[in-house]
Amino acid sequence: MNDKSVIRIWMSRPSNVYYDMSEDEQRILWDKLAKKYKELGIKTIIECKTNWSNEECVGFGVEELPDMVCVQALAKFQLEELEWPRYFISETYLGTPYEGTWVHGREER
Repeated sequence: MNDKSVIRIWMSRPSNVYYDMSEDEQRILWDKLAKKYKELGIKTIIECKTNWSNEECVGFGVEELPDMVCVQALAKFQLEELEWPRYFISETYLGTPYEGTWVHGREER
């Protein structure tokens, strides 16, 4: 991780449009996304299933993106080329690495 890294947390669930796609169409969508992740140097830290514990999302993930240019490139790709919001209802949070720790809202160094 470098000082320009951006951490991205996402939570999502498929839309009815995604469920109506064939398995081949779904695979093509995921393959395009995987190719873009590799091209941009995005590292997946973890992906988790939550459908057993949450009605609002079926999964979440944490990723490390090299910088804000990468964040913008991924957003543009997902919105304009993949039309991602048609297929997934999601929420995304961005953050930057923090040196130090937080204990009950107080900074400790």
